[in-house]
Amino acid sequence: MSATFFDREPLGRAQSLIGKFLRRRINHSAHGDIWRSAKITETEVYYQAQRGSHSSPGFTENPTSGEHTITNC
Repeated sequence: MSATFFDREPLGRAQSLIGKFLRRRINHSAHGDIWRSAKITETEVYYQAQRGSHSSPGFTENPTSGEHTITNC
């Protein structure tokens, strides 16, 4: 997936992900490469100003770890 994918409008991005696969290769010492995959069957779209969006609060600090997280993607 190219970086320009993220320049698109959120609804279009979400719709284009339906039916795609996420794949991960795991290098197992005894069995060699093992592939895991999952098909994307649903997505949700939230715009930053919507309260359901995790990015709506903006920059937040994680109180459990003390690490800073930027939640605006």
